[in-house]
Amino acid sequence: MSAMHRGFPEDETPPAPAAPYRRWQPALLVLALVAGGFFFAWHTVGLAHSPPKNAISGFDQAHYFFWLRSACWRGAIDFESDIYECGMLERRGQAGAFMLDRTPIGHVRNKYGVGWAVASAPAFVLADATAHLWRSIDPASAPPEDGHGPIYQIFIFASQLILAAASLFLAARILRHWFAPGIAAVAVLVTWMGSFLFLYQTYHLGYAHSTVFFALTACYAAALRFAREPGAWWPWLLCGAAGGLLAITRYQTVVYLLYPVVLALRVLFAGRSAAAERGVSHPRFGGALGRIAAATAVFLLVASIQLFAWKQVYGSWVFDSYQDEPISLATAQWWNVLFSPFHGLFYWSPFLGVGAGGFFWWLLRRDSGGAWRRPELAWLISLLAIYVINASWREWWFGPAFGSRAFEGGVMFFMVGIAHLLRLAQASAWRHVGLTVAMVFIAGNFALAFAFVRTWIPRHAPVTYGQMWEGLIRQQAVARPE
Repeated sequence: MSAMHRGFPEDETPPAPAAPYRRWQPALLVLALVAGGFFFAWHTVGLAHSPPKNAISGFDQAHYFFWLRSACWRGAIDFESDIYECGMLERRGQAGAFMLDRTPIGHVRNKYGVGWAVASAPAFVLADATAHLWRSIDPASAPPEDGHGPIYQIFIFASQLILAAASLFLAARILRHWFAPGIAAVAVLVTWMGSFLFLYQTYHLGYAHSTVFFALTACYAAALRFAREPGAWWPWLLCGAAGGLLAITRYQTVVYLLYPVVLALRVLFAGRSAAAERGVSHPRFGGALGRIAAATAVFLLVASIQLFAWKQVYGSWVFDSYQDEPISLATAQWWNVLFSPFHGLFYWSPFLGVGAGGFFWWLLRRDSGGAWRRPELAWLISLLAIYVINASWREWWFGPAFGSRAFEGGVMFFMVGIAHLLRLAQASAWRHVGLTVAMVFIAGNFALAFAFVRTWIPRHAPVTYGQMWEGLIRQQAVARPE
């Protein structure tokens, strides 16, 4: 039986069993559940207070939510009323929103994509139905049906947490195309816990980054499935839907769609002989073209939600809502976006630097025969494209961020790099040393996340390693008054 028939690409050697890492898997999974649950509970417990404390707050999160509330509760665009009624923006944030020029048709601006709102809509509808049913049973204790209160936020955050868990499962499934299941699981868990993405998929679920990572992994998993089973329809349709969600969540992440496009073209022009060798059905040229057309149609259908939203707010079907934040190669911060104390990618998440090294090693190595022909070179192109975009962004530090959050999609590639390093070390006694070092990085990331959430370190300014240590020492030695 060929390697590809078992689900591995034809230019790879089937991975060896990963027994050396099996003992680590339960401990890492428990650690992820406990740490993730702790940060999730910490952020949402305020919803049970009297009066409740919003879990969704700040300019970015509030405007993502306003798309959702306007569509699912109000039924019409009225961000001005949302700002006043929801209380998710402090007075300075409200003033900042109203200081912006109105849209050509008179609405308060909302530059953000609607993908987070689309992904959260089922939870919002369920929360509204629950609040209504509760009120019909016991009006005295029922939560208010106001479209923004605690019941809506906890349902939304719970749904986003489910999507975060699903994205990690999908990431492990993707890695299993090249690595043994044990290596894939360990690589996903340690990279996730050692990166900025951990906080954005457990605590800061009101941002769009968790939705982006879910859409990316769903899109790639579906693309790999249709590359292996091109005769099936559902992977094509799922890939189109997930790709559309990715594009309307954060517009810049559309660059990650190069990979499914490459795989689709490979199926179209070079897939019949490979499918015959594997003993799976392959559609004729017209059939493959029809499946690509169907996936494209689903993508456009999902993307049209954003076009409709722009039409309602700006009066135009296509609009550059980020026109006040231009991309300029002339002022690009090539070094700082990676290594600056001001939220630099590898400065704040150094473990991702290890993953980046492993990713380049895995992708460009010459010993696999035809390495430059592999479709995964599209990952490198996408990563370089997002690097150029982020470095050229006017606010390249991306506000009060925990690390370089705009690289959320790249974490998928760094997981591959860590998996490659784990596979190289699996037969060596150094594998335990390597995982122990990874645990040190994870502990440091957890501690930094704790200090960040407690505002022991600045959010709107560069933070050196010395300042990080100072914040952590204060955590241990100075009791913060409640």
